[in-house]
Amino acid sequence: MYVLQQGYAYWKYAPLPAFGPAIQGLSQPSLQNTSFSPRHKPHIYLAQAQPANGTADDGLGDAQVVTSGPQQATIGTSKGYKIVLCHPGTGGTLTVPAVTLIGSGTTQYYEAGWSYNCQVMTLQMTRNSVDITNPNKPEVPVMVGEPNQMGVSLSPVPQDIAPPTFQWTIPGDKIKDYIETAGNPTAVPPLPFTGRKVELPASDLTTQSPHFYWYNGTFAGDSKEVSVVVTFAGKPITIKGKCKVYRPRMDKFTGTYVTPLPPHATDALVGESDTGVIKFSPHNEGVSFYVTVTAPNIPVAQGQIALLQKASSINIKTKGVEAGTPFYEGLTASNALDSSDNDPIYGTQPGGSPYDTHTTMIPGGSATTSGSDTPDANVRAAVDHLDFSESFTMYLVYQPSTPNSIQVVLGKVDWGWTVKANRTSALGSWNITSYTPQTPGNITPDNVDEHELPVWDTRLQDVPMSTIPVW
Repeated sequence: MYVLQQGYAYWKYAPLPAFGPAIQGLSQPSLQNTSFSPRHKPHIYLAQAQPANGTADDGLGDAQVVTSGPQQATIGTSKGYKIVLCHPGTGGTLTVPAVTLIGSGTTQYYEAGWSYNCQVMTLQMTRNSVDITNPNKPEVPVMVGEPNQMGVSLSPVPQDIAPPTFQWTIPGDKIKDYIETAGNPTAVPPLPFTGRKVELPASDLTTQSPHFYWYNGTFAGDSKEVSVVVTFAGKPITIKGKCKVYRPRMDKFTGTYVTPLPPHATDALVGESDTGVIKFSPHNEGVSFYVTVTAPNIPVAQGQIALLQKASSINIKTKGVEAGTPFYEGLTASNALDSSDNDPIYGTQPGGSPYDTHTTMIPGGSATTSGSDTPDANVRAAVDHLDFSESFTMYLVYQPSTPNSIQVVLGKVDWGWTVKANRTSALGSWNITSYTPQTPGNITPDNVDEHELPVWDTRLQDVPMSTIPVW
């Protein structure tokens, strides 16, 4: 684009054409000039210095364009007119005193024009400091979860001009940030575990350099045209860039229930998961998950997959007698992260084999991972009745290896379990009166494609039991 930096306007008396009539008794005004710094190419107008016939408006109502180019032009003025330099598009004018003509009758000729210098300024759209301006640059491959620091590069930076304004249009599912905070339940006051989305506000789209993440795309790539309108002194200029947003393909994400071991009861000792009310075999895994994912064959696709679990709804009720006094305790929670440590990625397998480390994928390659959970009801020794109802969502998440990337979701499996049990005495054998699921088998639906990011405001392990109403 071209930006007019400064200029020089002039008008002077011009000798009459050789073929013109002789004019007697008219003055020959000396050269008049002024400098200016308009934002657009100016026009020179003739306008009446005084209202005429009630039609002029501040001398401009009857104005007419005489010339609108950088060339010199010869114009004629009659008595009572002046020359006006107008900045089109801004409404501003640069006027000079009226040219006073002596004598009467005919027309006197003046030469009017201007000289100016232009600065050639380059506008570029950038992503992470790299030029992606279309049509000169090809479509840019982007993985979901990768950071996108957009920008407008102006070179050279214009001088003596008001700062430009910006209005971005960014299509697709996007957020400003996704923040997972590791809490500290022993701090005073306790610091909760949180996972939250930060939406991209409209105000960010009026800045020169908005930052965001796409969290949904396709395995083949989803084309997105990003545009920004840059406005200089009222003149809008649109520049565009094209991105292609890729997402790993979830080939398999299934869950399988296992039937509890008969007699559906174990001892009443409080402690490890395999000594609770419910027991399974092998390794006390009541539900297992299996995952296969394929990465797009582009360099930026390398990343890690893992499992993350959120407790959607937890309702626990217990009662018993301790030191001769009845007690009623329970727990209610929702939107709670299910994690045994500061990493939001879910747990470790029984037997000590960790699966909370990320499994790496390479571009164009497939990766597998698995996990399990153990529906269980560990209670203190004095409890003689319990009622558990728990619902969970296990998420399959992916995080690109690009620095400052975020986790995004590829799929989910919803699952849950319930149990009611009682016993006649503390430390006695449990009688399970109801348990779901009743039969082993696959969790349905499975292989559920999902891209919405999970949010939570606490960690399930930090929610304490408390006194509840009698039941």
